[in-house]
Amino acid sequence: MSHSVIIGEARDLHVRAVVDCMQGTPTLVDAASLSTAPFLLDGKGTTISEDNSAPQRGWIRRLAPPGWLEVADGGDYEAAVRSSFLAVLAAVLRAPGTEWLTPVDIIGATENKIIQYQLVGGAGCPVPEWLVTTTPDLVSPTYEWVAKPLGPAHYQSDDGPKIVPVMSYDAGQGNLLSGAAFLLQRLIHAEMHARVVTVEDQSFCAALRNTDLPIDWRSSPEAHSSFVPWEDEELQAGALLAAKSCGVGYSSQDWILDADGRWWFLDLNPSGQWLFLPESVSGAVTMALANWLDGDNR
Repeated sequence: MSHSVIIGEARDLHVRAVVDCMQGTPTLVDAASLSTAPFLLDGKGTTISEDNSAPQRGWIRRLAPPGWLEVADGGDYEAAVRSSFLAVLAAVLRAPGTEWLTPVDIIGATENKIIQYQLVGGAGCPVPEWLVTTTPDLVSPTYEWVAKPLGPAHYQSDDGPKIVPVMSYDAGQGNLLSGAAFLLQRLIHAEMHARVVTVEDQSFCAALRNTDLPIDWRSSPEAHSSFVPWEDEELQAGALLAAKSCGVGYSSQDWILDADGRWWFLDLNPSGQWLFLPESVSGAVTMALANWLDGDNR
């Protein structure tokens, strides 16, 4: 059984679920906890555990607790302290000797939807037509479009926190393109939504029928508890191909089924959630992650 490390915090429900299913005891660490964690980085290698052994396998859930990284960009003393531990974490994540389920640099790259669509579409997965432009005249009026934020989906204003929603777009909304960069994607009218989670060469799927749901089902609180287990060989094979094309060992993906029975790839999150899915699906994902961290190569 290999010694493993999880980049995240014990308060994270997803981290706790995986740890509870493991046979071994992983090291839990993130940028925030490094100030009190026993670690040593030197010319001989990297250790971040009390038993003085380097981890053989690692899974990156979150680099820091929510809001922690924003303070690290603040420019004051606290920001300088936090930045120093981010530098340590960056070295840990890139040190030789640890096999990461998904390396940190690949996570950073595949969080970019443009890169996702280039890689996944290039691998042969069906991806709706998309474009990024600040020139409205370049947007074809032939299609209905959906606008998705390319930057953070939320920000802080004088009036409090704001959310940047996924929304429909037409040629009359040219001013929408003149501020922040948005990704426009051809609207596919969904008969069904699917969340497919991949862990290495395994895939786990749940589906949600589109009954008066908004364009982004995630904005409907009821939708999160309405998924049902789903088996579809073509869909799950497509999800594994998408994950492989992006180079990720773990992924949480969104797909939609159109009226003609064709599945379309919409999104891949290299660190996304799965516990809201039915227990038979979420439990299988949790166990697959635990087994991988324990050194099970099945």
